[in-house]
Amino acid sequence: MAAGAVDVQSRVDKFLSVPTDFRHGSSAVNPAGFSIFDPEQMVAVTKMEQRLMQVAADSDNNLSAVVDEAEELAKSNDPEAVRHALMVFITHHPAAQRQNIRIRPLKVRAPVVSTPRPTKPAFHLPADMIPPPNPKFSSGANVSVQKRRQPDGTVVETKTTVETKQDGTVVMTVETKETHPNGSVRTTKRTSTRTPGRVTVGGRLQQQQLPQPPRPQTQQPQQQQPHQEKPQQHQPALQVQGESQGGAMGFLQSTLQSLGITSQNQTKPQQPPPQKPAVQQPPRPQQGQTPIGQTQPPAQPPAAPQKPAAAPAPQQGQTPIGQAPPPSSDIAVPEDAPDAGKTIAQVFQEEGRDPEEALDYWREDQNLNEHHEHWHIVYPNGGVPNPANPSQLRIKDRQGELFVYMHQQMIARYNAERSAVGLPNAVPILNYREPIVQGDAADDDLRFNGQFTFTPRPPNAVISDLGRKGERGYTPVAQLEQWRDALLKVIENGRFPDGSPVTPDTLGSSLEANAGGKSPEVLGSLHNMGHVFIAYIANPADYRNANNIPGLMYETRTAVRDPVFWRWHSGIDELFFRWQERQPPNNFSDAPPVAFRKQITQQFHASPDIILAFADKLRAAGANTKDPKAVEQWAQTNFGGANWEQNFAAKTTVTTDELYTAIRKRDMHWAEDSGQTEEVSYIYPRDFWYFFRLENKGAAAADVTLRVFIVPTEQAENRRAYIEMDKFKVTIPANGRHVVARPADLSSVIRKPAQKNEDEMDDRTDSQLGGRGDAYCDCGWPFNMLVPRGNPQGQPFRIVVLATDWNKDQVPNREGCGSMSFCGAKDKYPDSREMGYPFNRRFEGSIADAVAKNAAWASRDIHIKWVATVPDAE
Repeated sequence: MAAGAVDVQSRVDKFLSVPTDFRHGSSAVNPAGFSIFDPEQMVAVTKMEQRLMQVAADSDNNLSAVVDEAEELAKSNDPEAVRHALMVFITHHPAAQRQNIRIRPLKVRAPVVSTPRPTKPAFHLPADMIPPPNPKFSSGANVSVQKRRQPDGTVVETKTTVETKQDGTVVMTVETKETHPNGSVRTTKRTSTRTPGRVTVGGRLQQQQLPQPPRPQTQQPQQQQPHQEKPQQHQPALQVQGESQGGAMGFLQSTLQSLGITSQNQTKPQQPPPQKPAVQQPPRPQQGQTPIGQTQPPAQPPAAPQKPAAAPAPQQGQTPIGQAPPPSSDIAVPEDAPDAGKTIAQVFQEEGRDPEEALDYWREDQNLNEHHEHWHIVYPNGGVPNPANPSQLRIKDRQGELFVYMHQQMIARYNAERSAVGLPNAVPILNYREPIVQGDAADDDLRFNGQFTFTPRPPNAVISDLGRKGERGYTPVAQLEQWRDALLKVIENGRFPDGSPVTPDTLGSSLEANAGGKSPEVLGSLHNMGHVFIAYIANPADYRNANNIPGLMYETRTAVRDPVFWRWHSGIDELFFRWQERQPPNNFSDAPPVAFRKQITQQFHASPDIILAFADKLRAAGANTKDPKAVEQWAQTNFGGANWEQNFAAKTTVTTDELYTAIRKRDMHWAEDSGQTEEVSYIYPRDFWYFFRLENKGAAAADVTLRVFIVPTEQAENRRAYIEMDKFKVTIPANGRHVVARPADLSSVIRKPAQKNEDEMDDRTDSQLGGRGDAYCDCGWPFNMLVPRGNPQGQPFRIVVLATDWNKDQVPNREGCGSMSFCGAKDKYPDSREMGYPFNRRFEGSIADAVAKNAAWASRDIHIKWVATVPDAE
């Protein structure tokens, strides 16, 4: 990096750093801050992006002049908005890319908005669902106390008290005491109260009536299962015009009914309260629509099959790989694993903790939060200004389709984690009058704009009108409903109000809604404004008040921490899914002339051509895992040739029938806070390789795209549950058999280079902080979260792989930078097929039938096991 670029990088680093001195009374002009989800703010920040692009054009791409302008803009505008505009400029301007100007990771430039929650208030559950007080607390209140010492000697003690009174009132009090080395003491106290019919936060009564949900029938609290929210039947009728039951109106009314929503023309009788909370939500069938919240018999997991033996002959000079493995010492059960027959969610419930807290480690993963923030910088919803002519804005290629697909994949991964701990899938929110049963409260050390505590989202809160009638920005809940209903009509008609046909990209853009959305005057801003409505759910009437601090949903860098994020996005995905279900199934007749072998029974899938091996075991067997070509040559010898007929599906000294994950801990370093560290829990996989054996029956070499997915076996017929693991190009020789070797750390979904060790994960190494590429490369799913968690017993999963014709797909082999699947490319998305193919459409029959009928498809059942430790990846 040239000296001038180093100076610019230093100034950029300083400008993008969020203030950290919040503990000592820092103040801000506008605590309400900035959010790309607010349409007005989106327009304002897009103008700032255009201004920065114009300065670059007028100054012959002088990046110092651009930083000068950013600093000047920050004097009269919200600094957070200007920071966002500068990050968009750095990501998309060619001059910034040529000089390798980089956006430092979220945890470095803004540690106070990415701090883990060491003491999380038990504020998820409403009074009806909180178990009896822990006997060790004589006061009847749940109390937690945390004390820590900062590098400057200040002792910070945080005491959180959650008390449930006999009338159902829940009172949460967070008291913080700071004792400084000079003897001075600073104390703060914040109280949040939930009483039947009203909510107060910080002592302020909210003008919001909250209907009290029906109480479960009398039963022993200790026997309650983890709670699943289920739409009730008591919200006000919607204004739906028209009497016709056919066409778009008939579709709309039937759809609203399936969502548990009634219209004035079709009043549904009030249903009695449920006898007890539902404990599991099975996957939806692919034919027809399943009402959200309807309880179905849970899918039965497949019976454990008799696995085929693996006995390849040892090769000359090679470690024998057909032997049964010796007892392993690296697969010990975690100390905090639940007893056999229990789930983690059940243990939390018995301990008086909210079962949702079992996923705090996942939702609060710093690299996950950065991924979500960075994606919205790479794909700004206001459009990207043209550097040559900043007055022109463009939406990136297939941005709307990718918005839906990337978030759908996040949901699929989240639901896989939920199933691992014993929780049901996230329930979509499409009924906007229904109480959101579970609340959420960020820890006091997690700061909005670096200075203010996020406002808690109380239990049983209801989405309410934003602002006050007659005031600027007033938006009623009915507006969200009108946008939802208009989108449902578009889905039914197959056309937008302007007459243009619906495509995955235009529908996704309209759902988000980004600048490429159709008919915004009719379809509005459902996704974006939903974030704003929920962020201000505790005090919606005053949402324009600069001193009214929002909740976690307001920012891209914190939204995924709140469990309601996943429910809200499940609702957005539900609308897109309904359009997909109305499209014809995919035609798989264009498959290349290659084939996998299959072994499929009703209970078990066991293709011998899908082989897994841990990277450390491969190295022990003599394979050079630093060189993928060398590993492929090793595989041709050990899995191909004379060993082609051998079945390596069972666990051997090298191959495995299980994948492993562990929950690790590391000290996160706060670079701007005198070296303070915080212990972080995070999931981490045992590094592994795939090997795929294919036979080309054609007379010419075949260029194919291999698409690899994984799914919890119990949801194998739910196409939305499939998780993309990889997508890459290979060439299969003519009239021949070939073994493909693929390391997990080259996955098309993860950020690359993969962040494998603690220094890389915290971006403290020279290679991570130096000029190793432009800011675009930092977009992608975290490597540490690539493999779903699994459980101590071994959670059943199914791998599905298929080969498609690369000459039609044109999927590139881009292995050095970013995530191809989640972040696309700078100009054109690198796959001609619809995102998520082949799970982007309904199937003519079952998914299992499609695997069995198509020669270029294969499947294999494995287990993913949560273990005590896994080796470090290299």
